[in-house]
Amino acid sequence: MLLVSINWGQGSIHAEGIFGGAPSTATCSGMRNACQLHFDEGTSAKLRADPDPGWVLDSWDGACSGAEGCSIHISGHQQVTARFKPPVQPKPPLNIVFDAVDVSHLDGPSSVTYAQVLDDTGAIAGGICDAPVRYGMACDFFLWDGALHRFHVPDGSTAGVGATAGGRVAGAIRTASGVQSAFVTSGEQIVELPTLSGDSFAGSINASGVVGGASFTPSGELHAVVWKDGALEDLGARTGKTESIVQAIDESGKVSVLACDRFWRVTPSGCHALVMTGEAQVDLGTIPDGFLLTPR
Repeated sequence: MLLVSINWGQGSIHAEGIFGGAPSTATCSGMRNACQLHFDEGTSAKLRADPDPGWVLDSWDGACSGAEGCSIHISGHQQVTARFKPPVQPKPPLNIVFDAVDVSHLDGPSSVTYAQVLDDTGAIAGGICDAPVRYGMACDFFLWDGALHRFHVPDGSTAGVGATAGGRVAGAIRTASGVQSAFVTSGEQIVELPTLSGDSFAGSINASGVVGGASFTPSGELHAVVWKDGALEDLGARTGKTESIVQAIDESGKVSVLACDRFWRVTPSGCHALVMTGEAQVDLGTIPDGFLLTPR
């Protein structure tokens, strides 16, 4: 018997061997994590790693090693593990030249703007005020994509920008009474997003308009959530951890989640980095206790 496992990344293992005297094939996917494959004693099994799009094989472990092909002579119980990783991104050229654009007074010389986030197209978003910024001063927020789009924050409220993509801005608005709600812009409007009955904030968005962040539950737990087409999905309930937040969303819909036994207003502990796609999720491993985290 051969025990095949995938303990990091996304991909599958395709195996070929002899079972019952006849050629046999089997596939173990990352969604299953571990598979028991049965081949005839004394025969050989050939294993091929098939990374998902955007991933590559990192290494084999156990009965195989390295990052090449894997062939195993079946003798009793044996185990092999495949690890996948994102490909190494090329470094930018050393002679890259950056242009500086002054965006500190986008709405005229009397306005003050401060950039908070940037997307892949070069659009920026942040706060905008009609006077020099002072502590506690309520300001609007903006999106600048070559033209200025200004969003008025209701009087008595404050807004924080978490991310921008696809011509939208996501973040959180806090009212004078202290209630905080995640928002996303639609055209020139600010759309408040549904919550899990407690405060919420948004810190990521992709170009398709899927928003990620977190919301407090009625019991006070902080759960990672995503908003798609205005509907809320509780990802924190899937992590098995008490507290979690969405860190990022890519254009394919993969969601990066940080899930911990605890981290809100306490020393973080029991934290794992996860990648979620649909109903599947990959645990990227533990994060040392006590790391510094500042949720948006």
